[in-house]
Amino acid sequence: MEPMDTRMSDILITYDERKDKFESYALTLKSLLTTLIRNEKISIHSLESRVKTKKSLEGKINKKGKYKSIDDITDIVGIRIITHYADDVDKIAAIVEKEFTIDQENSIDKRTSIAPDKFGYLSLHYIVTLNSTRTNLKEYEVYKNIKAELQIRSILQHAWAEIEHDIGYKSATGLPNEIRRYFSRLAGLLEMADDEFIKIRKKISERQKEVAKELEQGTSDSVLDIFTLDEFLNTSRIMSELSEEIKEKTGITVHGRYKDKDLGYLLNGLNLANITTIEQLNQKLSQMKKQIVDRIFCFGEPFINYCRETPMPKEALLSYLCQIIVAFQNSPSLESEFNNKAGLNLKNSNISDFFSNIRENISTQP
Repeated sequence: MEPMDTRMSDILITYDERKDKFESYALTLKSLLTTLIRNEKISIHSLESRVKTKKSLEGKINKKGKYKSIDDITDIVGIRIITHYADDVDKIAAIVEKEFTIDQENSIDKRTSIAPDKFGYLSLHYIVTLNSTRTNLKEYEVYKNIKAELQIRSILQHAWAEIEHDIGYKSATGLPNEIRRYFSRLAGLLEMADDEFIKIRKKISERQKEVAKELEQGTSDSVLDIFTLDEFLNTSRIMSELSEEIKEKTGITVHGRYKDKDLGYLLNGLNLANITTIEQLNQKLSQMKKQIVDRIFCFGEPFINYCRETPMPKEALLSYLCQIIVAFQNSPSLESEFNNKAGLNLKNSNISDFFSNIRENISTQP
């Protein structure tokens, strides 16, 4: 049997020779997995790749003392995928099992391997190689038989792992009972939190489907909230008609949504304008199409020219509607509240002039 020092030297020499290939493989896997996950429409928190450093590799060889060649080491290339939800771990696992060759002997599902009375993070670890379908392609053949470790876990499982690593204890053995209880309680809380986030996501999805059905059936008494307003903006016939009128009269295309889709400010503005249901919103839009068009003209030619080049988000039309309604209440206190809660963020000294300009340039007559 070769002495340990000789095997160590041979492995490290091979590592230096293959390092560029390892780094290229890590980036290739990252790109491939990103595409595969995106194609399944799974939203994840992060996907990171790494290549084990020479120092780390040397430490692993010394610690284990069992490696005869670099091909025995399965985690030189590593990928970590962090999901938002615990059940997405299984969805990504299904992708991995379909698209890669799995080394079952060296893969481990720590979610099932850990005893129920022990603490530790729950994570899924695969050792994989590219399958023959891929290695038959020219761009992948150079990576044939190179193993990589894939870690898949939720963001809360990742938080546990990072804090556990910082604390420095991965086993309860030898810890005082009081500290072991703290760990167990925390592990349970994080697992419950993962489950509760899944339930919240499910409830939101169910509510979105209910709202879509309500609006499709013409339910007029639907209260405005983030779900009903979001669906209204996406599907409203009267919004489409107003958008066409704006295009005809100003040359501005109304299309799309604000990127962050934060409807909180808009809901506040609608509430201050005494619009609290879909029916009220439809009525006001029908009555005030002309005023909304006039509001756009109030901003002046430079603004209009800019908007002709850049589509105006749908939310802007509802914001203008609210501004007009609040302006004609002629209430300084309401104007100030609207400024603070509906996202105008004007200086206090400019609030009065802002709403006066609307009253002076827009007629309440149809």
